[in-house]
Amino acid sequence: FLSFMLGLVSSIDLPARQASVVRMLDRPDQLNSALTINSTVFNLARLVGPAFAGFAIQAVGETMCFFLNGVAYLAVIFSLTRLEIKKVDMTLPKSGWHGFREGLEYTLGFKALKRMILTSAAFFFLCYPYATLLPFFARNVFQSDASTLGFFLGSVGLGAIIGVIYQASLVPLSKLHIRAIYSVGLFGAGLTGFSLSRSVELSCAALTVLGFGMSTGSVCFNTLIQSIIEDDKRGRVMSLYTVGSVGVGPLGSLTAGILADIFGGTFSGLIFGLGAIFLAIYMRRRLKLIESSLLMKLREKGLLDVV
Repeated sequence: FLSFMLGLVSSIDLPARQASVVRMLDRPDQLNSALTINSTVFNLARLVGPAFAGFAIQAVGETMCFFLNGVAYLAVIFSLTRLEIKKVDMTLPKSGWHGFREGLEYTLGFKALKRMILTSAAFFFLCYPYATLLPFFARNVFQSDASTLGFFLGSVGLGAIIGVIYQASLVPLSKLHIRAIYSVGLFGAGLTGFSLSRSVELSCAALTVLGFGMSTGSVCFNTLIQSIIEDDKRGRVMSLYTVGSVGVGPLGSLTAGILADIFGGTFSGLIFGLGAIFLAIYMRRRLKLIESSLLMKLREKGLLDVV
Protein backbone atom coordinates (compact mmCIF):
# COMPACT_ATOMS: atom_id res chain seq x y z
CA PHE A 1 0.00 0.00 0.00
CA LEU A 2 2.82 2.41 0.89
CA SER A 3 4.53 1.69 -2.44
CA PHE A 4 1.25 2.32 -4.27
CA MET A 5 0.73 5.65 -2.52
CA LEU A 6 4.34 6.67 -3.17
CA GLY A 7 3.90 5.90 -6.86
CA LEU A 8 0.61 7.82 -6.97
CA VAL A 9 2.13 10.91 -5.37
CA SER A 10 5.22 10.72 -7.57
CA SER A 11 3.09 10.57 -10.73
CA ILE A 12 1.78 14.05 -9.84
CA ASP A 13 4.82 15.50 -8.09
CA LEU A 14 7.58 14.67 -10.58
CA PRO A 15 6.03 16.08 -13.80
CA ALA A 16 4.91 19.22 -11.96
CA ARG A 17 8.35 19.72 -10.44
CA GLN A 18 10.13 19.09 -13.74
CA ALA A 19 7.87 21.49 -15.64
CA SER A 20 8.21 24.17 -12.95
CA VAL A 21 11.99 24.46 -13.29
CA VAL A 22 11.77 26.43 -16.55
CA ARG A 23 9.14 28.78 -15.12
CA MET A 24 11.48 29.85 -12.35
CA LEU A 25 14.16 30.99 -14.83
CA ASP A 26 14.63 34.46 -16.29
CA ARG A 27 16.04 33.19 -19.61
CA PRO A 28 15.75 29.85 -21.47
CA ASP A 29 19.53 29.64 -21.83
CA GLN A 30 19.78 29.14 -18.05
CA LEU A 31 18.07 25.74 -18.29
CA ASN A 32 21.21 23.60 -18.50
CA SER A 33 22.76 25.30 -15.46
CA ALA A 34 19.50 25.11 -13.50
CA LEU A 35 19.06 21.39 -14.13
CA THR A 36 22.71 20.79 -13.26
CA ILE A 37 22.33 22.60 -9.93
CA ASN A 38 19.12 20.69 -9.23
CA SER A 39 20.89 17.41 -9.97
CA THR A 40 23.85 18.43 -7.80
CA VAL A 41 21.62 18.97 -4.78
CA PHE A 42 19.77 15.73 -5.47
CA ASN A 43 22.95 13.69 -5.80
CA LEU A 44 24.55 15.35 -2.78
CA ALA A 45 21.61 14.03 -0.78
CA ARG A 46 22.12 10.65 -2.45
CA LEU A 47 25.77 10.70 -1.38
CA VAL A 48 25.22 11.74 2.24
CA GLY A 49 21.86 10.05 2.90
CA PRO A 50 22.55 6.37 2.09
CA ALA A 51 26.07 6.49 3.49
CA PHE A 52 24.64 7.84 6.77
CA ALA A 53 21.65 5.47 6.67
CA GLY A 54 23.85 2.39 6.39
CA PHE A 55 25.32 3.20 9.81
CA ALA A 56 22.10 4.68 11.23
CA ILE A 57 20.19 1.43 10.64
CA GLN A 58 22.67 -0.37 12.85
CA ALA A 59 22.49 2.34 15.52
CA VAL A 60 18.76 3.16 15.79
CA GLY A 61 16.98 0.61 13.60
CA GLU A 62 14.95 0.80 10.39
CA THR A 63 11.77 2.10 12.03
CA MET A 64 13.44 5.25 13.34
CA CYS A 65 15.12 5.82 9.96
CA PHE A 66 11.73 5.72 8.20
CA PHE A 67 10.30 8.11 10.80
CA LEU A 68 13.13 10.62 10.34
CA ASN A 69 12.76 10.39 6.58
CA GLY A 70 9.07 11.22 6.86
CA VAL A 71 9.70 14.19 9.17
CA ALA A 72 12.24 15.56 6.68
CA TYR A 73 9.42 16.10 4.15
CA LEU A 74 8.11 18.95 6.33
CA ALA A 75 11.10 21.02 5.18
CA VAL A 76 10.27 20.19 1.56
CA ILE A 77 6.65 21.26 2.00
CA PHE A 78 7.72 24.54 3.60
CA SER A 79 10.14 25.26 0.74
CA LEU A 80 7.45 24.62 -1.88
CA THR A 81 5.14 27.15 -0.23
CA ARG A 82 7.83 29.83 -0.64
CA LEU A 83 8.44 29.33 -4.37
CA GLU A 84 7.41 31.98 -6.89
CA ILE A 85 6.60 30.41 -10.26
CA LYS A 86 5.78 32.51 -13.31
CA LYS A 87 2.43 31.91 -14.96
CA VAL A 88 2.38 30.98 -18.65
CA ASP A 89 -0.44 32.13 -20.93
CA MET A 90 -1.90 29.01 -22.50
CA THR A 91 -5.19 27.53 -23.63
CA LEU A 92 -6.34 24.83 -21.28
CA PRO A 93 -7.49 21.53 -22.85
CA LYS A 94 -11.20 20.72 -22.84
CA SER A 95 -10.67 17.73 -20.57
CA GLY A 96 -7.92 15.71 -18.97
CA TRP A 97 -8.22 13.00 -21.63
CA HIS A 98 -8.10 15.58 -24.44
CA GLY A 99 -4.98 17.14 -22.92
CA PHE A 100 -3.29 13.77 -22.59
CA ARG A 101 -4.10 12.84 -26.18
CA GLU A 102 -2.84 16.21 -27.42
CA GLY A 103 0.45 15.78 -25.55
CA LEU A 104 0.83 12.22 -26.86
CA GLU A 105 0.17 13.28 -30.46
CA TYR A 106 2.68 16.12 -30.10
CA THR A 107 5.33 13.73 -28.78
CA LEU A 108 4.74 11.04 -31.41
CA GLY A 109 4.80 13.62 -34.20
CA PHE A 110 8.14 15.10 -33.08
CA LYS A 111 10.78 12.61 -34.24
CA ALA A 112 13.66 13.77 -32.05
CA LEU A 113 11.47 14.08 -28.94
CA LYS A 114 9.88 10.67 -29.46
CA ARG A 115 13.23 8.93 -29.86
CA MET A 116 14.73 10.69 -26.84
CA ILE A 117 11.83 9.71 -24.58
CA LEU A 118 11.95 6.09 -25.77
CA THR A 119 15.74 5.98 -25.39
CA SER A 120 15.59 7.54 -21.92
CA ALA A 121 12.95 4.96 -20.94
CA ALA A 122 15.31 2.16 -22.03
CA PHE A 123 18.12 3.84 -20.10
CA PHE A 124 16.09 4.07 -16.89
CA PHE A 125 14.92 0.46 -17.34
CA LEU A 126 18.59 -0.53 -17.28
CA CYS A 127 19.53 1.99 -14.53
CA TYR A 128 17.08 1.20 -11.76
CA PRO A 129 18.16 -2.42 -11.10
CA TYR A 130 21.52 -1.40 -9.63
CA ALA A 131 19.74 -0.33 -6.42
CA THR A 132 18.05 -3.74 -6.24
CA LEU A 133 21.32 -5.59 -6.81
CA LEU A 134 23.45 -3.70 -4.27
CA PRO A 135 21.86 -5.27 -1.14
CA PHE A 136 22.03 -8.67 -2.85
CA PHE A 137 25.77 -8.31 -3.50
CA ALA A 138 26.50 -6.88 -0.05
CA ARG A 139 24.70 -9.74 1.68
CA ASN A 140 25.30 -12.78 -0.57
CA VAL A 141 28.53 -12.04 -2.44
CA PHE A 142 30.53 -10.05 0.12
CA GLN A 143 28.88 -11.65 3.18
CA SER A 144 28.74 -8.23 4.83
CA ASP A 145 26.34 -5.96 6.70
CA ALA A 146 24.61 -2.61 6.18
CA SER A 147 27.87 -0.68 6.50
CA THR A 148 29.20 -2.19 3.24
CA LEU A 149 25.92 -1.38 1.56
CA GLY A 150 26.35 2.18 2.81
CA PHE A 151 29.79 2.36 1.18
CA PHE A 152 28.34 1.02 -2.08
CA LEU A 153 25.52 3.57 -2.11
CA GLY A 154 27.89 6.34 -1.11
CA SER A 155 30.18 5.43 -4.03
CA VAL A 156 27.27 5.78 -6.44
CA GLY A 157 26.48 9.17 -4.94
CA LEU A 158 30.13 10.24 -5.18
CA GLY A 159 30.21 9.35 -8.87
CA ALA A 160 26.98 11.24 -9.38
CA ILE A 161 28.44 14.36 -7.75
CA ILE A 162 31.53 14.16 -9.97
CA GLY A 163 29.18 13.71 -12.91
CA VAL A 164 27.13 16.82 -12.28
CA ILE A 165 30.30 18.87 -11.73
CA TYR A 166 31.50 17.62 -15.10
CA GLN A 167 28.07 18.35 -16.55
CA ALA A 168 28.49 21.98 -15.52
CA SER A 169 31.38 22.33 -17.98
CA LEU A 170 30.63 24.57 -20.94
CA VAL A 171 29.14 22.25 -23.58
CA PRO A 172 26.59 23.59 -26.11
CA LEU A 173 23.10 22.10 -25.99
CA SER A 174 23.70 20.92 -29.55
CA LYS A 175 26.38 18.51 -28.22
CA LEU A 176 24.50 17.09 -25.24
CA HIS A 177 23.11 14.15 -27.20
CA ILE A 178 26.72 13.04 -27.86
CA ARG A 179 27.49 13.28 -24.14
CA ALA A 180 24.36 11.24 -23.39
CA ILE A 181 25.68 8.38 -25.53
CA TYR A 182 28.98 8.21 -23.64
CA SER A 183 27.16 8.51 -20.31
CA VAL A 184 25.00 5.48 -21.07
CA GLY A 185 28.11 3.53 -22.06
CA LEU A 186 29.94 4.51 -18.87
CA PHE A 187 26.99 3.41 -16.76
CA GLY A 188 27.03 0.04 -18.49
CA ALA A 189 30.78 -0.33 -18.00
CA GLY A 190 30.45 0.52 -14.30
CA LEU A 191 27.65 -1.99 -13.70
CA THR A 192 29.48 -4.69 -15.65
CA GLY A 193 32.67 -4.08 -13.65
CA PHE A 194 30.78 -4.15 -10.35
CA SER A 195 29.08 -7.43 -11.27
CA LEU A 196 32.43 -9.11 -11.95
CA SER A 197 34.30 -7.63 -8.97
CA ARG A 198 34.91 -9.57 -5.77
CA SER A 199 36.80 -6.76 -4.02
CA VAL A 200 35.01 -4.08 -2.01
CA GLU A 201 37.50 -1.44 -3.16
CA LEU A 202 37.16 -2.32 -6.86
CA SER A 203 33.39 -2.52 -6.48
CA CYS A 204 33.29 0.99 -5.01
CA ALA A 205 35.41 2.26 -7.91
CA ALA A 206 33.08 0.62 -10.44
CA LEU A 207 30.04 2.07 -8.68
CA THR A 208 31.61 5.52 -8.84
CA VAL A 209 31.82 5.14 -12.63
CA LEU A 210 28.23 3.88 -12.61
CA GLY A 211 27.04 6.91 -10.65
CA PHE A 212 28.91 9.26 -12.99
CA GLY A 213 27.28 7.79 -16.08
CA MET A 214 23.83 7.63 -14.52
CA SER A 215 23.81 11.27 -13.35
CA THR A 216 25.24 12.78 -16.54
CA GLY A 217 22.97 10.65 -18.70
CA SER A 218 19.78 11.58 -16.85
CA VAL A 219 20.69 15.29 -16.85
CA CYS A 220 21.47 15.19 -20.59
CA PHE A 221 18.14 13.57 -21.46
CA ASN A 222 16.20 15.89 -19.15
CA THR A 223 17.91 19.04 -20.42
CA LEU A 224 17.50 18.18 -24.09
CA ILE A 225 13.84 17.28 -23.74
CA GLN A 226 13.08 20.41 -21.71
CA SER A 227 14.97 22.55 -24.25
CA ILE A 228 13.03 21.54 -27.35
CA ILE A 229 9.42 21.26 -26.14
CA GLU A 230 6.88 24.08 -26.24
CA ASP A 231 5.81 25.70 -22.96
CA ASP A 232 2.12 24.83 -23.37
CA LYS A 233 3.02 21.12 -23.81
CA ARG A 234 5.72 20.97 -21.14
CA GLY A 235 3.71 19.42 -18.32
CA ARG A 236 2.18 16.73 -20.54
CA VAL A 237 5.46 15.81 -22.20
CA MET A 238 7.24 15.63 -18.85
CA SER A 239 4.46 13.33 -17.65
CA LEU A 240 5.37 10.94 -20.46
CA TYR A 241 9.04 11.33 -19.56
CA THR A 242 8.19 10.48 -15.95
CA VAL A 243 6.32 7.35 -17.08
CA GLY A 244 9.46 6.36 -18.95
CA SER A 245 11.65 6.85 -15.88
CA VAL A 246 9.68 6.28 -12.68
CA GLY A 247 7.18 3.96 -14.39
CA VAL A 248 9.48 1.79 -16.50
CA GLY A 249 12.44 1.81 -14.10
CA PRO A 250 10.83 -0.39 -11.41
CA LEU A 251 10.02 -2.98 -14.10
CA GLY A 252 13.76 -3.22 -14.65
CA SER A 253 14.27 -3.73 -10.92
CA LEU A 254 11.64 -6.49 -10.91
CA THR A 255 13.30 -8.18 -13.87
CA ALA A 256 16.73 -7.92 -12.24
CA GLY A 257 15.41 -9.42 -9.00
CA ILE A 258 13.87 -12.37 -10.83
CA LEU A 259 17.07 -12.99 -12.79
CA ALA A 260 19.14 -12.75 -9.60
CA ASP A 261 16.96 -15.34 -7.85
CA ILE A 262 17.18 -17.76 -10.78
CA PHE A 263 20.67 -17.24 -12.20
CA GLY A 264 22.46 -15.23 -9.50
CA GLY A 265 23.32 -11.58 -8.98
CA THR A 266 26.41 -11.64 -11.20
CA PHE A 267 24.42 -12.84 -14.22
CA SER A 268 21.67 -10.29 -13.59
CA GLY A 269 24.13 -7.42 -13.25
CA LEU A 270 25.97 -8.46 -16.41
CA ILE A 271 22.74 -8.58 -18.41
CA PHE A 272 21.83 -5.01 -17.46
CA GLY A 273 25.39 -3.69 -17.67
CA LEU A 274 25.98 -5.14 -21.13
CA GLY A 275 22.49 -4.03 -22.10
CA ALA A 276 23.44 -0.42 -21.34
CA ILE A 277 26.63 -0.77 -23.40
CA PHE A 278 24.65 -2.11 -26.36
CA LEU A 279 22.12 0.72 -25.91
CA ALA A 280 24.98 3.24 -26.21
CA ILE A 281 26.18 1.51 -29.39
CA TYR A 282 22.64 1.58 -30.78
CA MET A 283 22.30 5.29 -29.94
CA ARG A 284 25.57 6.01 -31.74
CA ARG A 285 24.50 4.11 -34.85
CA ARG A 286 21.09 5.85 -34.96
CA LEU A 287 22.48 9.30 -34.17
CA LYS A 288 21.80 10.82 -37.59
CA LEU A 289 18.08 10.00 -37.37
CA ILE A 290 17.46 12.54 -34.61
CA GLU A 291 20.37 14.94 -34.97
CA SER A 292 18.93 17.06 -37.80
CA SER A 293 15.49 17.35 -36.16
CA LEU A 294 17.04 18.16 -32.78
CA LEU A 295 19.41 20.81 -34.11
CA MET A 296 16.64 22.40 -36.18
CA LYS A 297 14.43 22.83 -33.11
CA LEU A 298 17.30 24.24 -31.03
CA ARG A 299 18.05 26.69 -33.84
CA GLU A 300 14.39 27.78 -33.96
CA LYS A 301 14.43 28.50 -30.23
CA GLY A 302 17.79 30.30 -30.39
CA LEU A 303 19.48 27.68 -28.20
CA LEU A 304 21.81 26.05 -30.71
CA ASP A 305 25.04 27.41 -29.24
CA VAL A 306 23.81 27.93 -25.67
CA VAL A 307 25.92 26.27 -22.97
